Amino acid sequence: MNTIKEFFNGNIYPYEMMTNSAESLAAERRIGDFLEKADKLIPKDEEGYFSDKIRSEICVLQNLTAEQAFEIGFALGVRLTAECYSVL
Repeated sequence: MNTIKEFFNGNIYPYEMMTNSAESLAAERRIGDFLEKADKLIPKDEEGYFSDKIRSEICVLQNLTAEQAFEIGFALGVRLTAECYSVL
């Protein structure tokens, strides 16, 4: 019942379990690089290309974050379920 008590008492913060994977750090780096290049080099008539590239990398990063959040939430749900059944 430890997980249930900890969760009830507000001592479990699933978001704090999130970590930056090598993939997400690389995507963040690519986004930063694109933004720097955009500010320095891009003529107004070519902004669409870089805008599309940045959006693409942001989608990659969002997908990685969502996947990790699902894994953490699912694992927490399994722990809670297991504890509930151990009480029965």
